[in-house]
Amino acid sequence: MKRSIRAKGCKWVCKTTLACTGSECTVRTDNIFKNSRLSLPQLIELTYEWSGNSKRNVAEAECGAGKAAVLRWFEILKGISSEYIEGLQATIGGDGLTVEIDESVVTKRKYNRGRVADNNQLWLIGGICRETYAIFLELMQKWDVATLHDIIMRHVALGSTILTDGWRAYSGLGE
Repeated sequence: MKRSIRAKGCKWVCKTTLACTGSECTVRTDNIFKNSRLSLPQLIELTYEWSGNSKRNVAEAECGAGKAAVLRWFEILKGISSEYIEGLQATIGGDGLTVEIDESVVTKRKYNRGRVADNNQLWLIGGICRETYAIFLELMQKWDVATLHDIIMRHVALGSTILTDGWRAYSGLGE
């Protein structure tokens, strides 16, 4: 690789093999910074501010970017981190390991009074492996047996011993 100067920084030109046709790449090639008009130091500062949970106006002042650019990059970084976390869905448990599973409803009462409306409830299902302390937690969009079984099959490894509170929806998990 030979380094040569470009208008916006450096580029690398491959001249190592006969088959190589002099392909070029820059620091921004094939990554999220590819089409940005912000400088690389500004982008790094923005990423740093976002990871530190800074407010928008602080990030604007620190990196010298405008409000729209900061908001756009904060959304991009949030989306990338969300995709990464969703991709980490590893299974818990395994042969000879015990997984406890339980569900819970999360709700809010208006002014701490009265009944809770059905449309104001969020159901969560979670599990913990007794031996490794690995956990999972998932919000249930649809509350039915098929969804419950699907979530458990996605998060709990085959061969695990599953402990529940005996609720009827858990019946048939051993099949």
